[in-house]
Amino acid sequence: MNRSTLARRYLPLAVVLAVQLLIIAVVPSKAPSSTVAAGLSGGNGLTGSDVGSGATGDAAGAAGGAGAAGGAGGGASGGATTGAVKAGQKFTGPVLAANGGINYPDGDRSHCKGDRQFDPSIYYWAPPCQGKFVGKASGATYQGVGDDGTIKILWYRGKPNPAVDAIATAQQANSDTTQNQQFADAVQKFMNSNFEFWGRKVSIKVRQGSCDAVPPDYRCLRGEVDQFIQEEHPYFIMWNTSLASPFFAQASFDKVPNAGGWHFRDSFNQQYAPYHWDVQQSGTQMLNAFGDFYCQKFKGGVAKYAGEPHYAGETDLRTKPRVLGVIATNDPENKKAMEVDLKAALSRCGTSFAHSYYYAQDISTADQQRKAGVAAMMANPTSTGVLCFCDLIAPAFLYETEEEDHYHPENFITGSGYMDADASGRVYDTLLPGDPSCGCNHEYENAFGLSQLEAQEAVGRDAAARVYHAGGAAGNPPYKAAGTDLDYLMMIGSLIQQAGPTLTPQTMQIGAQTTAPRGGSGTGHIRRSFGKGDYAWNDDMRQVWWSPKEVSGFDGKAGAYHDMFPGKRFLPGQYAGDFVLPPKPR
Repeated sequence: MNRSTLARRYLPLAVVLAVQLLIIAVVPSKAPSSTVAAGLSGGNGLTGSDVGSGATGDAAGAAGGAGAAGGAGGGASGGATTGAVKAGQKFTGPVLAANGGINYPDGDRSHCKGDRQFDPSIYYWAPPCQGKFVGKASGATYQGVGDDGTIKILWYRGKPNPAVDAIATAQQANSDTTQNQQFADAVQKFMNSNFEFWGRKVSIKVRQGSCDAVPPDYRCLRGEVDQFIQEEHPYFIMWNTSLASPFFAQASFDKVPNAGGWHFRDSFNQQYAPYHWDVQQSGTQMLNAFGDFYCQKFKGGVAKYAGEPHYAGETDLRTKPRVLGVIATNDPENKKAMEVDLKAALSRCGTSFAHSYYYAQDISTADQQRKAGVAAMMANPTSTGVLCFCDLIAPAFLYETEEEDHYHPENFITGSGYMDADASGRVYDTLLPGDPSCGCNHEYENAFGLSQLEAQEAVGRDAAARVYHAGGAAGNPPYKAAGTDLDYLMMIGSLIQQAGPTLTPQTMQIGAQTTAPRGGSGTGHIRRSFGKGDYAWNDDMRQVWWSPKEVSGFDGKAGAYHDMFPGKRFLPGQYAGDFVLPPKPR
């Protein structure tokens, strides 16, 4: 079957999926009325007066002290601090330690593994060791923190979409509500047995939403999260998604800590502090990293890693001076991330991008726009490299459109949207393959750049499986992408532990921002921390290129990201040095 036949077969699916092309952060630049009943389809549902109301009085002063102490690197370890509150004594804090963090109760530490709360061979980012709390918890310190000692966590799932789910299944990234709850039950048992929750236990409930997420129905999503909060009264709500900033803004307006959304700008997280958190880097952080990476390694010269021409008359971009183009959604804040954050990062070495295309989330013109996006990159002067600031699903069709248009640029990636997982890259490389009659290399073999993920462990022997088994469950987790959900649950658990016995969003922020980083270059693990103004857990990147031949450590199949510097990870300012790709086929 040739490529044109495949393209016709998949075109209806492409039309449906293309509307999700490059959805990362849908963040409006101005906040409308906070009244949910108004039902605004855009906006974040917060006014300026609402934003600062979370941390008042003593808690606000404490948060300020924590920020000053934490700094960009996260400050001194909260786990090393003990103070006047003794085991068995009721804690009425927050009592601030000398470093501006929480003064944690003293207690027996025999359960700890070194300086970690539990064995880091199960989950590397085990939080700092805390003494075992003895006595009664401090009661209902906040909504979702019950007098019965229960901390409620609500795990929201967006409405299924058959077309998107089909691609997610091919990427081994799909699951259903029953599977999520099965996994959550085991993780809950592990967390309650291993974290120090100061006399409390977490309860995790998965709940299916009914609002369209592709394209996102903002009015419905804002109303639904507000409804679920009123019904469930959670302390924390998570949605592991790239979509719908109004959902997370509404949860923040309701003063409920929340996690998810992927790559919102730092300004979003700071404006809604201390409520919105995420595992993945913010859009601001990612684009700062990419700007440094590009400036250090690719400014000037020719695009020698572009793809070779396949047919007579095609332009050989490998001999052309480097020109960068970018593609992202047309949301005001997402555009600002490119036009402000990325331009600022690139300007440090006197360069910028020549072309940009901001994709409207309009399914009636989706197929037209995915083609128009590539056409914009090919305008004079043609972009010899394209930065795909993408989500998980749509890059398969972006790269196919490049192939259809006989356009073979250097395809830069920057670790967005879990597209740097091996199973995701394999779909981009093989879902709609090149024409075998010409002996063409696949379009995605021109992809390289930055990855947030570390080298993936084997499914069934990874952290998700280890925690699942330690939580008393038999067999493997019920879906292969459980590791991404595990990171969210473990981040929430660490935030709760480091808040100390008086659990509120403000004490959670103080504890997080005064806990030392863990991981980083030389450890083989992602560096994770929360510093002043930082509400995204991941800090650093590895440098990778896509290989159709390399066997994935995740599932043993051909097609994997090759780590250029195994064991090393990079922060902005550390990208100096050569970036040399081997010849094809890689």
